[in-house]
Amino acid sequence: MKRVSFCIIILLGTVYLSAQENYLLYNSYLAHISAANSSLRLNEKMEAKRWLNNAPEQFRGWEWNYLSKRIDGSIKIIDLKDVAPTKIAYSNNGKFIAFGDTKGTIHIHNSETLEEVKLISGHLNSVYSVKFNPDDTKLISCSRDTTIRIWDFNSGNELSKIFTGARGLADVDISPYGKKIIFCSWYLKESGVNGLISLYDFETNEKIWTTDYNTHPLVAVKFSADGERFAVGSWEANASIWELGNLSNPKIFDFSDVKEYSAVDNIAFSPDGKFIAVATKNTTPRVWEIETGKLVYELRGHQKPVISIAYSMDGKQLYTSGNDATIIIWNAESGEKISRIFGHEDNVSSISTSPDGKYFITSSADKTVRLWNAENGLEFSDPNGRHKDIMYAFDLSDDGKILATGGPDSTLSIWNAETGKLISNYPVLDAIVNAAALSPDNKYVAVCNWNPAVKIYDTQTGKLYRELTGMNYGSGKLFYSNDGKFVSAISQKKELYVWQVEGGDMVAKLPLESRPFALAVSNNSKIIATGEDNGKIILWDAESFQKILEINAHEGAPNEVVFSKDDKTFFSGGEDKIVKMWDVQTGKLIKEFDGHNQRVYTLDISPDGKRLATGSSDLTVKLWDIETGEPTLILSDFTNPVYQVRFYPDGKSLIVNSMGVEIVLYRTE
Repeated sequence: MKRVSFCIIILLGTVYLSAQENYLLYNSYLAHISAANSSLRLNEKMEAKRWLNNAPEQFRGWEWNYLSKRIDGSIKIIDLKDVAPTKIAYSNNGKFIAFGDTKGTIHIHNSETLEEVKLISGHLNSVYSVKFNPDDTKLISCSRDTTIRIWDFNSGNELSKIFTGARGLADVDISPYGKKIIFCSWYLKESGVNGLISLYDFETNEKIWTTDYNTHPLVAVKFSADGERFAVGSWEANASIWELGNLSNPKIFDFSDVKEYSAVDNIAFSPDGKFIAVATKNTTPRVWEIETGKLVYELRGHQKPVISIAYSMDGKQLYTSGNDATIIIWNAESGEKISRIFGHEDNVSSISTSPDGKYFITSSADKTVRLWNAENGLEFSDPNGRHKDIMYAFDLSDDGKILATGGPDSTLSIWNAETGKLISNYPVLDAIVNAAALSPDNKYVAVCNWNPAVKIYDTQTGKLYRELTGMNYGSGKLFYSNDGKFVSAISQKKELYVWQVEGGDMVAKLPLESRPFALAVSNNSKIIATGEDNGKIILWDAESFQKILEINAHEGAPNEVVFSKDDKTFFSGGEDKIVKMWDVQTGKLIKEFDGHNQRVYTLDISPDGKRLATGSSDLTVKLWDIETGEPTLILSDFTNPVYQVRFYPDGKSLIVNSMGVEIVLYRTE
């Protein structure tokens, strides 16, 4: 008997140690995720990658997949292994890319596959810049060997050579009509460094004009799209714009008011030629209006020197990067940051956009060239579908194919939820839309605001399908049942309403004790849940409309209720900052998720039932492990309260909106 007892004690000890070990490993996983997320916020991609690679494999979930995807958002990579690429350019027909390297070779690659097409040798030192002539039959390059060289694209043969008299650190560009070459660099005089600008005839290679300019190296030069002017970037903390018709009086745009070292490393004309964007080592690029000289805005977001800048082909976005190895996409009209993407591991020296506007490509000191989708981070950004100030209505379809949101003024916008492209926008109400709910088959969308009627529209045509009347005052929230048979809404006048979709008849008008804020319908369409200002959650039978359960759930109003996929539990979150998990049958509190600093507006459950996403007025989204109740990830990309979070049905993406009309799509693939 003693021997049996001893064996049981040993066995229990082993189980206990195993559980303790599991607990420690799980906490190690959470620490690794937190460290990786923090590293990405600090733009430390390699550190984030190290933390993720060392995270215990058995616990890796949504947050690990998301951070792994975010570490590298590029589509394709050229890994040069033993040499770094320099400035990169697209051919005018978009079929090729060209770049030099630090050993003097010019590389030509297919722009879609990134496969190597040819290598061109001849320069004796680092090739700083390579450009195509307008018909893509020739290449022009400049090098540390102080020459400009012109090459036959097809054969790779050198056609001519220009000795510039410069010392190094140079850039070159060819005019849009292929008649002139502009070159900038520097050389030494007895007095010290002198900047040098030279203009050449492309056909004859004769020098048309030259000037000394500044007492620092000149490192970037660009022609405007119309070929009437060119801009030069100087390490003397300025950009200058020169008119070909008057080369004696450049217009200067500088950083003289900035205390930090502000050498200019790159410049970009807007496609319409109205603006000049200037990248600087002081970390904050600027955009000026050329005609007036007015500073339009500064781009604040990088933490290290910015050395590359480019406009999208339509002029709607700006791309910047530099020594922090991250790429930031900006709204070129407002200067607001749209998104930050990762991929490179060292200084990004150049950005070039494809002629069709679909892609952009980057070169980096990490010895790689990377291809990016130009739409990356631009999903749901079409201003024709965005309300200017605030967005309440927001519903993702059950199949994840369409998204309905409040649009400009009193309109509704329907988006392709997979691509982020606007499908349609049409008027629905006479004021801002408070809520939208899609039918299960995506054919219809119900909308409401502070007016008494709920209206149902055809999602494709915008034609009114049903008007649901009889509500006392308006509603801030409604729900389309998963069986498609009824629509429910809550009224400010302390009432719950239910209408049959077919026929539009009101089938229930139920009094509530206080003003309701939360409304949900179970996945099997058998239960309706309401959450009131007094903290109560009531479950109603969706057929008899009798109370099933009444719970004193929160201190203050529950703002949202969500049922688990099997309808055995539901989750609620609200004014008391806490999210709670409840048993549907008994109303028993199962678990609390306590971590937000302000009220919780929204929550959703991942399709696999393993993660809970919550959004708050503390400007964060939190991911939670439902089994353990532990937070696994914090997403803090918002400047306004987070109002809606929704998982896509495949579980691979999470879409979030704030009341400040920000819509952010988080992907794991």
